Amino acid sequence: MDVLDATYTVALCDYPGLAQAQRTAAEVRFAVALEHQFGSPDDIAATMHTIDALERVEPEDVSAHDLVALQRWVRALSVARLAGYRGLAVRDGSRFEVRLG
Repeated sequence: MDVLDATYTVALCDYPGLAQAQRTAAEVRFAVALEHQFGSPDDIAATMHTIDALERVEPEDVSAHDLVALQRWVRALSVARLAGYRGLAVRDGSRFEVRLG
């Protein structure tokens, strides 16, 4: 796919032999499921910024709010992966990458 919205991009990586139409459909399914969990692309971007910031924080400095955001992100990614891979065989090493746009 590359872009559903300029806020973030989704890419299915390391899945050789997949037709572009199937790849795009999987990426769209993933993005739609992720947005369904968060409500908007801006909410996804805000959560991604929080997660990125947490990588530079000492564990004892992580707030309860940030921990909830992290847990919500992990659950949302799981749901989105299931949606993205629907109808496809999961390949070892394949993954969906979400990046800020």
